[in-house]
Amino acid sequence: MAVITFLTDFGSSDSYVAEMKGTALCLCPAATLIDITHSIPHADILRGAQVLAAAATTFPDRTVHIGVVDPGVGSNRRRILLEAEYETSTKTRLRAYFVGPDNGLFSLAVARARLVKAWHIRNMSLLAGTPAPTTFDGRDVFTPVGAQVAAGAKPDGLGTPVDYEQLVRLDLPLPIKGADDSLEGEIVYIDHFGNAVTNIPADAVPVDAGLLLLGANAEQLPRVVNYEQIEAGRCAVLINSMRRLEIAAHRSSAALLLNLQVGQLVRVQARK
Repeated sequence: MAVITFLTDFGSSDSYVAEMKGTALCLCPAATLIDITHSIPHADILRGAQVLAAAATTFPDRTVHIGVVDPGVGSNRRRILLEAEYETSTKTRLRAYFVGPDNGLFSLAVARARLVKAWHIRNMSLLAGTPAPTTFDGRDVFTPVGAQVAAGAKPDGLGTPVDYEQLVRLDLPLPIKGADDSLEGEIVYIDHFGNAVTNIPADAVPVDAGLLLLGANAEQLPRVVNYEQIEAGRCAVLINSMRRLEIAAHRSSAALLLNLQVGQLVRVQARK
């Protein structure tokens, strides 16, 4: 089974996504096409990287992920193809391919891989039957390459091997441990529901820890296990499905209730 996913900042009001999917089906008619999202804020590479990292390893072996959040389209930034190999909880091998710009979009998704190989897509003659690449690499380069990989083409025939360490990487800011055993982090992502995800991993949070939201609207938030436990009209913190600390509200938006912003600081400390 060939699976191709798409993640872009194109929205849904234009034909761009349909053009990519049409191109993919011409080259790999048997492919199953999946939209991860096309609602990444324009040119927000870090947001796209976080969404892709959350979704990528939930797909079958050999899935091809085409990612286009590409403010540098038309420039001399590299076009890349990555192969990442993961070890699953059942100790089986899971491979995933990523095709898109070399701007860090894939760096969080492959950070957990045990092995990463990379290719620089150079030879445009391999994309026969597509328009000459200009301002739409998503349709004219990334989708043809991804579709050929999904159809069984070897990456070595589609690009020149490069050292993965030489590619652009994005890193989430790391939480900082204080002298009093507190942990200071920040909000790195606000989802569709208004839940604010922090950069603090679950295994760094003491069982009895609460969270202090820092800044002008400083507030001590209680700890809960699920959304249903949050009092109506109030906010709390929990460990989310990405195994990170999250500020949430029940049937409401924590971001709106607390005026939360990406980059806002938070502090976790065990209760005395």
